Amino acid sequence: MGLDLNLLRVLVAVIEEGTLTAAAERLHVTQPSVSHSLRRLRRATHDDLFVKKGRLVQPTRVALELYAQFGDIPRRLDDAFGRAAVFDPSSSDRVFRVGLTDLGEITVLSPLVRQLQQRAPRTGVEVMRVQIDTLEDQLATGQLDVAVASWKPEGRLASIPMRQETYVCIAQRGMFGADGPTVEEVERTPRAQVSPSTGHVTPSYLWESTPPGSATVQSFAAIPPLLASNRMLSVVPSIVAPDWTERWPLESWTLPVELPDVIVYCHVRAGPLQPAQRWFMRQVMEAAHSAWE
Repeated sequence: MGLDLNLLRVLVAVIEEGTLTAAAERLHVTQPSVSHSLRRLRRATHDDLFVKKGRLVQPTRVALELYAQFGDIPRRLDDAFGRAAVFDPSSSDRVFRVGLTDLGEITVLSPLVRQLQQRAPRTGVEVMRVQIDTLEDQLATGQLDVAVASWKPEGRLASIPMRQETYVCIAQRGMFGADGPTVEEVERTPRAQVSPSTGHVTPSYLWESTPPGSATVQSFAAIPPLLASNRMLSVVPSIVAPDWTERWPLESWTLPVELPDVIVYCHVRAGPLQPAQRWFMRQVMEAAHSAWE
C-alpha cells in the first residue's frame, strides 16, 4: 500500500487515544472523517485494524505492526517542520496544555494566565492534573506541552530544576508546645499526606512507617479541614502555611529534622521542542518564579 501521511496520522491517533472521538479531537477533525479514513486503511490492509472493547477500540496485530514501523513518522515530521517554523505569540491562537499539581494551580496558574493575556492575547491554556505514571507519555505525545512537579519520574524527560522547596510542620493550634513537635512526636502522630502519584514529593514519605490513623489524600486542599478537626499533623510546602494558619485554627513550625533537598522541576519531553513549546516553557518558568518570590 502507498503511504498516505494523513491516514497514518489517523491510525496513530486512534491507537494512542483509544477512541475515535478522542482521536478526532486531537486531529481537529470530525469523528465521521476519522471513520472514513479507517475504512480506507482497512481496504488497503485487508484487516479490521481495530476491534471494539467496551468504550475503547483495541488495535489488531496488523495495526500494532504498522504502528511499530511507521508510528513515529508524523511526530518526526512535525518536529522537523516545527523547528523550522517561526512562532509569533502575538498572532498565535494555540491552546497550550500544562500539567500542574493542585498546588501549582493555586500558585503558578494566575501569573501564567496574566502573562499569556499580555504577550499572546489570542492563545489559551488548558490545565491537566499531573499524574506521574503517565507524565512521560503525555509529554512525548503532545498531550502536554509542559509540566511542573516536585517529583522527577524515571524515563526520557528533560527536567529543569526551578526551586528548592522548603517544608514546615502544621497542625491544630495548641496541639504542640511553642517550639513545635519533637522528632518522636512527628514519627508517631497520625499524618495527613498527599499521594506521591499526584506529582508531589512530600517529606512524610521519608519516614520508614506511617502511623496508624493517618490519611493519604489526592490534593493539598483536603489537608486543612482534616487537621482542623483531627489530632493529626502534616508536612507541607512553606508557601501554603501563611494562608492556612490565617484561615484555619492551625499553626506551623520548623521541622525538627533536616530533610533531603526537594526540587520543583519544569518537565518537557526529551529531544527537540517546537518553537511554540520552547516559548511556553519559558513563560511557565517565569510565572513560577514570580509566584515564589
